[in-house]
Amino acid sequence: MRGAVKGAVKGVCAGRARAGDRGRHGFTLPEALTALLLLGLLLGLLARASARLRGTLERVAVTAERVESARVARHLVEHIVAGGGAIADGASADEIRVELSVGWAAPCDSVWGWRGIRQPDPVRDSALVIDDASRVVRVAVDAVTPRPCASGVGLALRFAPEVDGAVFVRVFEVGAVRVDDAVRYGRWGSARQPLTAAVLEAGASGLAREGGALHLTVVADSVHRWERWWPLR
Repeated sequence: MRGAVKGAVKGVCAGRARAGDRGRHGFTLPEALTALLLLGLLLGLLARASARLRGTLERVAVTAERVESARVARHLVEHIVAGGGAIADGASADEIRVELSVGWAAPCDSVWGWRGIRQPDPVRDSALVIDDASRVVRVAVDAVTPRPCASGVGLALRFAPEVDGAVFVRVFEVGAVRVDDAVRYGRWGSARQPLTAAVLEAGASGLAREGGALHLTVVADSVHRWERWWPLR
């Protein structure tokens, strides 16, 4: 009898020891489910926070692109109009014609010494010729032929009409500038191509003639807005 009691006691102790081992080295099913639930909640919170951050970064990037494009648009139109001069209405009410300077030429030996961003092109360029009486004549560039010149690049230029006593030539390209959702430019008679990203507010941005002045409005958003006026000739 005494041996049976001792055996029972030993069995109970061994069972408690094994239960203690399980408590130290593992989890019960309710504990495991609770841990998984908490982990799922944490991952869900992190995913939502990440999505909000990604959305915020995307909005910031879009705003930055719109603002930068608006700044480029403003400076580009200012450069084109101020450098070339707005000369008339364009083919539509939301554009203007401009003269973009290609270069200039002065007499060099028996031809013209040329300075410019490219050679004159009879298909696309015109010229203002100043004669020895200081008269300015608008002409077409009829022909261009390279010739040797002591100052570097020499050209034989033929104009239509020819100008007697010519002492200076400014060659320019006639084009059109339009502002809608982007700044667009095209040589006169050709399609208008975007020069900036199409991210401006098309309904608010634009070029308009008001009286004898040109009004430029460039709008990136409700905060970033620029305006400029130029007199037209």
